[in-house]
Amino acid sequence: MQKAAIEPTDVVGGLLIYCAGCLLALGDNVDEMVAGVTKALPGVPYLMPFTYGEQGRLRRSRVDHGNLMLSALMLTRVPQTSIS
Repeated sequence: MQKAAIEPTDVVGGLLIYCAGCLLALGDNVDEMVAGVTKALPGVPYLMPFTYGEQGRLRRSRVDHGNLMLSALMLTRVPQTSIS
């Protein structure tokens, strides 16, 4: 959000894909991570599935496999282009 100059008040929803391997590493500290997201997005509804085997298009012509990663899609009131 900082890189795209988006304020938390501009966000209307979010989808955060969190690696289940990272979730396992967090153990009992998962509540702290969720509290941090909730603090960063006060009052904003979001979904956060925990997945194994994340796949995505990292380069123009191929799909790659990633591990131990977080991906986020923020839905905002502010028109934006893709931020890399």
